[in-house]
Parts: sequence; C-alpha cells; structure tokens
Amino acid sequence: MLAGLVIVPFSGYGFGSVATNLWWAAFTELPFLFVMWRYWGTWLHYVGAVVVGVVYPLLAWASFDLGGFTLPVQLLFFAITLASCVAATALGILIADRLRAAGVGRSR
Repeated sequence: MLAGLVIVPFSGYGFGSVATNLWWAAFTELPFLFVMWRYWGTWLHYVGAVVVGVVYPLLAWASFDLGGFTLPVQLLFFAITLASCVAATALGILIADRLRAAGVGRSR
C-alpha cells in the first residue's frame, strides 16, 4: 500500500496505483493463506514470488500486448518477471536477516 501511495502523483493512474499494489501483494500472501498464517518458512516467501512471477505476465498480457511479440520475447518477459520477483524476495529476506542479526525488532 505504501508503494502505491508514493507513486500516486507520478503514475498517471492516481489512487488506482494503490489498488494495483494491494492486488499484487495479495498474490504473495496466498501461500500464507493456505497455512492460515501459522507457518512463516522462508520457502513460503519464494512460493509467493513464483506465483506473482507467473501470474503477472498472464494478467498483464493485454496491457503489454504480449501477443504482438514473438515467442522468444514473450518467454523472455516471463523469465525476467520471474527472476526479478525471486531476486527481490531474496534481497528482502537478506535485509530482514541482517536487521534481525543486528538486533532490530528483537524484544527484550
């Protein structure tokens, strides 16, 4: 939601950007929904990233007119989307681990 609020004045879509960001965040929450938010294994974050990496190109097919591109370009779009989702998740996990190791968020 925060990312959507930040981009509101710059996107040209106004507050629709908030709804879009919330919509995509919901896909990353799906793996946690299946375990009712009782298990927070690192691998579940990666499952969410893979779900978004696969679903995003499918739902954005018309927006990017992916049908107008050749098959190699379409596959490259899927690969880049999937790789960026997994890489961003890995970076987020790394940052969280480093913050935890530094004592941030630790209760006394």
